[in-house]
Amino acid sequence: MALEQLSALKYGKKTDLSAKLMNIHTKLRRYAAVHSGHANMQTTLCALAVDEDERAFAVNVGDSRMYRCRGGCIRQLSTDQSLVQMLYEQGRITADEKKTHAQKNVIFPVLGNASEEPQPCITEIIGGVQRGDIIIICSDGLSDYITQGEFEEILALPMRLPRRIAKLAEAAIKNGSPDNVSVVGVSMV
Repeated sequence: MALEQLSALKYGKKTDLSAKLMNIHTKLRRYAAVHSGHANMQTTLCALAVDEDERAFAVNVGDSRMYRCRGGCIRQLSTDQSLVQMLYEQGRITADEKKTHAQKNVIFPVLGNASEEPQPCITEIIGGVQRGDIIIICSDGLSDYITQGEFEEILALPMRLPRRIAKLAEAAIKNGSPDNVSVVGVSMV
């Protein structure tokens, strides 16, 4: 439902993305209220938005991630909305501790949350997107189980992008991901 709503959005530089995401949140809550089997329907969301001036934005609610691979180097573009990310930013834990922290799965309110409204994070991407870039959007079931080196090595393989994306998912599963592994890739042409 969230992806259907987002894909129907006519995006431009005057679009209030935060308001649009909150509208999706409201629709999810209304749907859940009248469909008892979906009472706890919630979702993270991560998306790339590019306006008519070619300014690019990482749009994020929750802990799904966006990466850009440029010139063989992978860089995270989104910021997790999670307890461990907050602790890391406060200097209370290290990057390595984020991966094993007892509360690593605690994320801030996501779309559809009944008790608190989400706070969408919309960040302009420094350096934008360029021809040759690969944008990866994935769940934590992938990002938590792939090293930066594995990311870069797999994305550099001489094969079509869909096969490289499948190899990323296969690597996460091989590395022991117990979570859902969702990943999509876009090659900027």
